[in-house]
Amino acid sequence: DGPLMPAFRFAALCELLASAAVFVSFLVVAAVIAPEWLQHLALDPRARSVALRVIVLGLPAFAGMLVVAHVAHGLSINLGATRNGARSARSRALRFGLYACGWDLVMGPLGAIVVALKEGARASAALAGSLSGLPTRATQAFLRGCYRLDGERARSALGTSYVGATVATLIFAVLVLVALTALVLV
Repeated sequence: DGPLMPAFRFAALCELLASAAVFVSFLVVAAVIAPEWLQHLALDPRARSVALRVIVLGLPAFAGMLVVAHVAHGLSINLGATRNGARSARSRALRFGLYACGWDLVMGPLGAIVVALKEGARASAALAGSLSGLPTRATQAFLRGCYRLDGERARSALGTSYVGATVATLIFAVLVLVALTALVLV
């Protein structure tokens, strides 16, 4: 329980950092695979202008899409839980979804780098295996702890959360792609 604004700030920061880390990883791979393309982007004024607009607007838009997906996940958990007989806990579910944005940061390149620096490359490589299925396990624990749902009722609520997050992500992704396409064509 608690206020929503700290959860929103946490979610936005996590997703911006996670998105930036993925973008930097993309640049490293592009520098190895297509250095001429990166050189073209850096030296051609029109290409550089388009690339900068896509980066400056695209990274926050992508981070926003991830936050929206987590919000939809949280609210869909509440919807699924109440459909399965639990008492509504919308605010808790929303905070759960927002704080779950930390998963994207920890499970991404930045999390792997932090673990590699602190515990070594072997621990960083093992991170992926230990995090596999984390969102599902955490959501099941939340359904059990907050809503007192287990078994089939919890599975049903979990399914609703997946559908809600997927639909919200797809809708927001289409909107972001349309906006970025319009931006590139301008």
